[in-house]
Amino acid sequence: LLDLWPLRRLNVPWRTSPLPSPAGGAGLSAELSKRPSAMGGGEGAPIQRLVAEKLPFFIVSAVFCVITFRIQSAHDALASFHQVGIGLRMENVICSYAGYLGKIFWPTGLAIIYPFPGSFDPVQVWLCALLLLAISALCLLQLPRRPYLAVGWFWFLGTLVPVVGLVQLGLQGMADRYTYLPMIGLVIALVWLVSDWVRTNSILKWTAGAATAAILLVCLVLTSRELPDWRDNIALFTHTIAVTRNNSLAEFPLAKGFEHKGLLRQAAVHYRIAIARGPDDENFWPNFYLAILFNKGGHYKEAKACLETAVKIKPNQPDSLNNLAWLLCTCPDKTVRDGETAVKLAEKACELTHDGSARYLTTLAAAYADVGQFDDAVATIQKAGGLAQETGQTQLFNADADLLQLFTNHQTYTDTSK
Repeated sequence: LLDLWPLRRLNVPWRTSPLPSPAGGAGLSAELSKRPSAMGGGEGAPIQRLVAEKLPFFIVSAVFCVITFRIQSAHDALASFHQVGIGLRMENVICSYAGYLGKIFWPTGLAIIYPFPGSFDPVQVWLCALLLLAISALCLLQLPRRPYLAVGWFWFLGTLVPVVGLVQLGLQGMADRYTYLPMIGLVIALVWLVSDWVRTNSILKWTAGAATAAILLVCLVLTSRELPDWRDNIALFTHTIAVTRNNSLAEFPLAKGFEHKGLLRQAAVHYRIAIARGPDDENFWPNFYLAILFNKGGHYKEAKACLETAVKIKPNQPDSLNNLAWLLCTCPDKTVRDGETAVKLAEKACELTHDGSARYLTTLAAAYADVGQFDDAVATIQKAGGLAQETGQTQLFNADADLLQLFTNHQTYTDTSK
């Protein structure tokens, strides 16, 4: 795009010379057009050369795309096509482009995360598509006279491609942070367009300057009003829920914020809302942390139910396997205990981590003891204690020493801590 304008290194039938610039030919565009050799090529440089000089940047981009994709996949952050089909993704892409455009020029109701709509009104999709096509066509028609419009508009469209939702990260529909770079293109197009309109009229120049100052002042006021919402998780996600609808994605971090402040009752409420409003296959973490709260409150059956749901959602997640196994083999409520199931869950957690977690080995030892396999319990707790000592987990090492004494005496362990 920059080769097209302002560098003018592509063979395009320009109708204006010099290139449009805010200073009537003496600005950035005209200056660059006088010095094409300084940019590594000249006017009308072969397209092969223009592509070749950018290959290192494409390679770096490709490397980081792969790294990002693998990291997101490892953390289960990518929505599958079963969760979000290609048709729904394309509808979201079209409506998101229009949504971002609207937020840029009318920045109200801003939220840190917008939920992914379950469906789209076909009329809305077509109207958004027609809007995007109309602006694109207008910019192309103006290309010979006002190339900055096409450059700015396609800058906006192009830089949103990696984050607009073709590769869906979680179940968010939009994210304002994605617009920081795309906005630059729109601002460039707008600034050069206004400059073209007012350059020959001093009154219009003063009017445009005053209008710009007023817009910046309004943005300053709006920014100052937004800042208090970012003081902590509770304020941020309470605001997010207030300005969006059915935002289950915001309920979970709000619950975490309440839990961090020690407001466990409020935290439990919002974990439950996240579970009720969110899709079943996205409710792993709300169930996982709600189980911890239930366990702290002595509601062991409810904790068990939440952990069982979490394990069902992610059968190979070692933390949930371990927590459920620990509850089943150490719970004070005998009706909750199930040593045989605890052994299977704990063995799977240890297998998934290649016996590399002292905490998981401790759970496995407690499960062995609960079913009367005390020799296995002693051997496993010794292994857990050695690993805890090697990794500097002093508290766990001391706890394992106490458990070793119990298991050596053929006694099981009951967890009465909250």
